Amino acid sequence: MTDWLSDAGDAAVAQDNQRRLAQAEARVQQAQRQIPALRVQLSQIDRKISQKTQNDDRLRENWTRLGCSRTSGKRLPWRLHPPKTPSAGDFIV
Repeated sequence: MTDWLSDAGDAAVAQDNQRRLAQAEARVQQAQRQIPALRVQLSQIDRKISQKTQNDDRLRENWTRLGCSRTSGKRLPWRLHPPKTPSAGDFIV
């Protein structure tokens, strides 16, 4: 009787292992099907990062041309950039 129970237990373990293996193979296949779409997303992200880097470089160039500080973006002292000429709307009567 012990041999029969042992054989039934071995068969159950083998069946469970087969089920787990089939599930793992299904997950692998699903992941492999997702790879092309993930590559497309990755290239889109790379493109956005490249564009942002180019925009940041352009902003830095513009800030330098306008006399702004590179780190804070604030204008340099007014001696380098005199204040604008006041207009009639700037005075309170």
